[in-house]
Amino acid sequence: MVNYLIPWLVFIIPIIGALLLPFISRFGNQIRDYTAIGISFLSAILALLMMPLAFSGETLHHQVSWIPSLNISAGVLADPLSVLLSNVVAWISLSIMVYSLGYMKHEENMTRYWFLMIFFIGSMQLIVISDNFLQLFFGWEGVGLCSYFLIGFWFKKESANAAAIKAFVVNRAGDFGLAIGIFLIFYLFGTI
Repeated sequence: MVNYLIPWLVFIIPIIGALLLPFISRFGNQIRDYTAIGISFLSAILALLMMPLAFSGETLHHQVSWIPSLNISAGVLADPLSVLLSNVVAWISLSIMVYSLGYMKHEENMTRYWFLMIFFIGSMQLIVISDNFLQLFFGWEGVGLCSYFLIGFWFKKESANAAAIKAFVVNRAGDFGLAIGIFLIFYLFGTI
């Protein structure tokens, strides 16, 4: 049986790791780079540890009270599909992180890059593992925010700025539609 903490840690570790990375970067660039890879690797290992759920067809559902006045709980849902997608996200992300070590080696602002990449991984895992639409929306917003900043990473290039703005506008349209859908579900069914 998979421990109920593992699905929580799959997205919490990258988010906390991203927030700690600027402090870790003070110890040197190499420590920062390998810490970023390590955080991604740990998330991938945790996703892999959930694979017995996918093979057995079991579901792990765990909730904690989040907004008691509205009867909203935060939770994770690890079923075969979400576990499979969590592993896809984790292992592809890890391979991108490892590739970035060489590809981005001579770039400036690497602390920002690693922060955005790790936060992106945590946000994507939050989308996959969430058991409610409000958490999914937070993950969606995290992915959209990271996408905007990663697309515009080379902000001194006009084409990168234009592409980032285009992505931002398209994401806002998607956010609006998703938010309306979540509000309608809550209004009609009293749950998210």
